[in-house]
Amino acid sequence: MSLRPVLLPAEIRVREFDAKLLLACCLAERGVPCFIGQRTEIDLMAGKFPQSIYVAKGLTPQTRRHFVSARNFGHEIIAWDEEAICYLTREIYIARRWGTRTLPLVSQLIAWGEDNAELWQEALQGANIPIHILGNPRADLLRPEMQGMIDPDAEDLRRKYGRYILLNSNFGSANNMFPHRTRFKDDVDPKDLHPNDRIGFNVAQAEYKRVMFQRMLQVPAFLASAFPDTQIIVRPHPAENHAPWQEVAKDHANIAVIHEGSVLPWIRASACVVHSSCTTALEAYLQDVPAIALRFPGGHECDSDLPNLISYSASEKEDMPVLIGPALAGGLPPNGNGGKSKVLLNHFIASLDGPLACDRIADFLAELSVIPPQPAPGLPVRMLQNARVLSRKIIRYFNARRGDHPANPEFREHQFPELTAEEANHLVQIYANLHNRFENVRVRRVARRVFEVRSAPSE
Repeated sequence: MSLRPVLLPAEIRVREFDAKLLLACCLAERGVPCFIGQRTEIDLMAGKFPQSIYVAKGLTPQTRRHFVSARNFGHEIIAWDEEAICYLTREIYIARRWGTRTLPLVSQLIAWGEDNAELWQEALQGANIPIHILGNPRADLLRPEMQGMIDPDAEDLRRKYGRYILLNSNFGSANNMFPHRTRFKDDVDPKDLHPNDRIGFNVAQAEYKRVMFQRMLQVPAFLASAFPDTQIIVRPHPAENHAPWQEVAKDHANIAVIHEGSVLPWIRASACVVHSSCTTALEAYLQDVPAIALRFPGGHECDSDLPNLISYSASEKEDMPVLIGPALAGGLPPNGNGGKSKVLLNHFIASLDGPLACDRIADFLAELSVIPPQPAPGLPVRMLQNARVLSRKIIRYFNARRGDHPANPEFREHQFPELTAEEANHLVQIYANLHNRFENVRVRRVARRVFEVRSAPSE
């Protein structure tokens, strides 16, 4: 029986690729071939794959053209949302992340947990699209049985930096690496923004992000003076401009601005994590590392609930030393909300124990892959879509020569650094050793940033 392949596009390698490769291994183990890689490259190759199941990473209005392309080549679209676990308000999430014209192209949805499913049910407004609460592969990498993958890199970081404070920034909207894509500037007129950045623009969110970015910029120097013998590591978001952080760091020998590899070993090796409404609070909690949230003075409607509820709170930077001191000494419990944090997280993430999310999702996708695909669109539709892809490639060729465009090779390398098939197979071997499975799974490079993952015949 011929099984439909699964396409697993990823946007940011350090955030998504490792987890999706684990999912690909689980699928390959079930006999389902997978193609995994950088989203744009997979989208531009969509016409070269057999009719497949395309697993999208979001549902924004901007993704509609990717979905139209996939559908025009006969692929079925299943979607989850990488951002659906930490959002500011439900209204902002729906306005920014929920594409009403994108949704009809999706056949089924995969939710992180109950909260995500409730959010989507509200947004669906009665539309009949099944929601499956299966968890997310990124959560699997934080389970105790996966720590053997993170620990070696974490030990290397401890040897290099000692017990350090990790400040994780998430201000791409207020400090974008492309200045013209900074959405939240002082006195910004939404009409002057890039069309994609006008979607879901919210005045309260803009104020919140601008203020919190300026407040967070003051934190590294303050902590460097308060803890002169401790290294402060600032890790900007992948979409951020590093220059403001480097300007802060230049007068302090114990501040370093670094964005290298996955954030997980950096969190694991740290004494504590300082953040502002960031997913890293969850990643810290699940690795038994205390997180400290810099909060808006007096609270704000755009404070994200989940990361702040599982963190210690600091309304001002001056509130932090009383928490960070015990953290450096190893005496601060890993979360600021006691036993309630685990109950809360179980509502948001369905796969913290029991079967891996990757196994739950792989079972679901394997069942779908057996079902024959719908008849492919006719030749005229496919020819027109191939023409659109060619046009997009030509436009990207010229945009790649612009220093301020995401098609620029430097930006692409920043978002999704190249890796070899040997490196991908090495990661598969790590998973095999940790779980005593996947011994026949092999990775083959089929394009610059795209890989095929299959189960090889037993020798």
